[in-house]
Amino acid sequence: MIHNLQALGACFAICVLTLIGTTQGTSYPAPKCCSIAIPIEGLCICKPGYHDDGIRHCVEKAKFQFARSSYIVKENSVTVKLQVDRLRGGHSGPVKVNWRATGITATANQDFRDLAGTLEFKANENWKVISITIIDDRIYELTEKFKVTLTSTSATGELGPRSFTFVSILDNDPKAKFQFKLTSVQARENCKTLKLQVDRIAGGSTGPATVIWKATGITATPGKDFLDLSGKLYFKANENWKVISIRIVDDRITEPTERFRVTLFSSSTVEIGPNRFADVSILDNDRTFYYYMSIIGNGQV
Repeated sequence: MIHNLQALGACFAICVLTLIGTTQGTSYPAPKCCSIAIPIEGLCICKPGYHDDGIRHCVEKAKFQFARSSYIVKENSVTVKLQVDRLRGGHSGPVKVNWRATGITATANQDFRDLAGTLEFKANENWKVISITIIDDRIYELTEKFKVTLTSTSATGELGPRSFTFVSILDNDPKAKFQFKLTSVQARENCKTLKLQVDRIAGGSTGPATVIWKATGITATPGKDFLDLSGKLYFKANENWKVISIRIVDDRITEPTERFRVTLFSSSTVEIGPNRFADVSILDNDRTFYYYMSIIGNGQV
């Protein structure tokens, strides 16, 4: 026999314990269900968003979501705490909420730890926090981001619309700064290769850095008087100086002193100090050669 119960405004999910005459083809009268239940095969079944509390009541499911859609944290903050709120329902019993963190531009286990977990809400607990460790790597970086998602709940809960949030990590390390050791250099035309030293003068000594350089002619002609017109210097962690190598062309033509300039360029992760330019003077070595050739040609030697 099927009972339809409704009292004190609570809707009861009917659990049929004993059915009389359960022979094949037996039909059951449609039960009268309240507004939060629907009749299925002679039973009142709770609608989506509600669950059977075990004593034939349809009760509202607990709903959870993040308190905020985004968080900003400094790299040296140690942890970031993300609040998860119970929006409604489920105050009479425990509910589990599962979560997972995934990298976007931040890298898991390099920029943040604690990649997944479960929050356990007790009865009448309306909020809890997810704690995620932020790693201070002492390397200058752009702002990095990762995502934390509420993935699922236990049977008596469900997720609200704000089921994920974004965390932005603001870097706290200074940019690496570089400059030329010398701003004016002389090189003989037959030296083959000119070497210009670039020094790391501040910041970022524990991390890699890339310095971009470019050589431009003043009175010397690129590709004719000097080669290697641009490039990059790759500094490893704790490397404090490197050299730019530029080939000088010995053209065996008598010429006045010729000049070109090498410039260092800043980037999103690198700063350049005051010595950003190095002016190079190429001293000609051909005058003496042609002078002695003229003497030999005149039979004076």
